Amino acid sequence: MARMACIHCSVAMRYLLLLPFQCTPSPCRALLLLLAAPRSSIAVAPPDASTGSACGSPLAGQIESSPDIPLMNMLDWVLRIMKAINQIREKALEAQQHLTEGDAAKAKLVNKYLKQDVDALEETWATHRKIAELGNLRRHVSFGETHDYMDILGNDLAKLETGMLTTATKSSASLRDPKPHPYVSIERLDELRKLPRTRLDVGRLVAFCQELNAAYQDDAYLSMGMLQRAIIDHVPPIFGATSFSAAIAGHGGRSFKNAMQRLDKSLRDIADLHLHSQITRREVIPGLAQVNFASELDLLLAEVIKKLTD
Repeated sequence: MARMACIHCSVAMRYLLLLPFQCTPSPCRALLLLLAAPRSSIAVAPPDASTGSACGSPLAGQIESSPDIPLMNMLDWVLRIMKAINQIREKALEAQQHLTEGDAAKAKLVNKYLKQDVDALEETWATHRKIAELGNLRRHVSFGETHDYMDILGNDLAKLETGMLTTATKSSASLRDPKPHPYVSIERLDELRKLPRTRLDVGRLVAFCQELNAAYQDDAYLSMGMLQRAIIDHVPPIFGATSFSAAIAGHGGRSFKNAMQRLDKSLRDIADLHLHSQITRREVIPGLAQVNFASELDLLLAEVIKKLTD
């Protein structure tokens, strides 16, 4: 056990050395350093008289209350988020400097890569929990003026870091034994995001998929059924139809139709059962087996991508 703690500490400190320490806000530094400590020191350290928490740090008490969170999974997630935020910070500083020097062309080029960093941050965050604080950041990056970069550096990134810290210390359910793969693959989400929005806007479809991934990570199986039902009600216009049944009838071969029938019949009935049933004396909450239509959904999303790229 002691040997494993030393290995955790060694790996954690090696990760810490990869980050520009001076760019890491003090709360996040405290969290990272605490995570780098052996698990035993987090679980059993007595409260400090002055702070009322373990190890003399307010963060220690928060993490102590969730000893069941896999230490290295949390550490890896926090470090990946911090790396993404630091990359955004560095590019925002660089773009701001170019604008100050009157070089709008260089600032525009940096802004292009900055948008890619924001996408990467969103994907990383969504592996544990749907991100909710990107609206202002995306708007400021989109406008790309000097005052926008000031807002990014002064407000947007600080809010993201606070949200990261809250998620890491309090949302133990989303960080406990995280599933190795998302329900909707990152690759499929990337393909959806890159679709041109000249004909139809897939923004809500992407949001459905992101929330479905978050529900899957949180074992929120009622939500999974309802979100998947929302998806099959949302996509028919892509196939030139007003209902999912009509979309199936007019598209694809027999194998595709058979797979889609599971969504139209089994998924819809299961989701409707949980969505419209009234309370009873005894309830049985669904498990993953009841709402797992990942293969059929992936096939549907693949067809959506094909239709919108034709």
